[in-house]
Amino acid sequence: MIGTLDSQVIEKFKEFQKKTDKYTDLNIEEVKFKKTTIDAVIDNFIKGSTPKYSSTTTNTIVIKSGQARGNYNEFNFSKTAYLDLSKVKSPKYLQNGDILINTTGVGTAGRVTLFDLDGNYVSDSHITALRYEKSKYNQFYLLYFFINFGFKKLESMAEGSGGQIELSMEKVKPLIIPIPQDYNKYKSVDIQKAIVDFLDYSFNNIEKIRKNIDKHNSIISRLTKSLIPSVFK
Repeated sequence: MIGTLDSQVIEKFKEFQKKTDKYTDLNIEEVKFKKTTIDAVIDNFIKGSTPKYSSTTTNTIVIKSGQARGNYNEFNFSKTAYLDLSKVKSPKYLQNGDILINTTGVGTAGRVTLFDLDGNYVSDSHITALRYEKSKYNQFYLLYFFINFGFKKLESMAEGSGGQIELSMEKVKPLIIPIPQDYNKYKSVDIQKAIVDFLDYSFNNIEKIRKNIDKHNSIISRLTKSLIPSVFK
């Protein structure tokens, strides 16, 4: 199925173009989006292995499911586990741009983290890495898709009881993702990047507004507490 962006998003994108002077020759109204499946986008669904831990430091760190915290590069390495390389013939090393999906446990299954760290890392068996062609798909575009789809929705797709739920990639593969089609000089991946820049710009503005509101609320709160006593002093 082919579609276009929502009219309100188009107007906001045009504002973004004017304010930043970026992608000015990209007529976003004419860009078509094809609805495809995650299975068609992802080349490899790589399930982590049950690790052989080392009692000493090695050059390979194991990412446990609870350490992948979601979003971009959010990992908790307060406790670092190392892989025993003497017991593993072919480590499944993570690659920058891998989309990591936690697959096990209530409150954890369905969490999505974009991996972009330097060094050697592997994941345990409770994380699956989604790997794709970077020349075709923008890593942040894919991350934004999963953020939009939502952790709770992904978690609800897991099966099992108690805290031992398991999210199967067979549930993730059919998810529908809109992919922009090539337009004039812009390849699909270039348009994905433009949309990511637009979203980053919009969220940065929203954060500035939020901070400004919080600042004013703080001032109003202090004035409220001091003004009346000052009047009746």
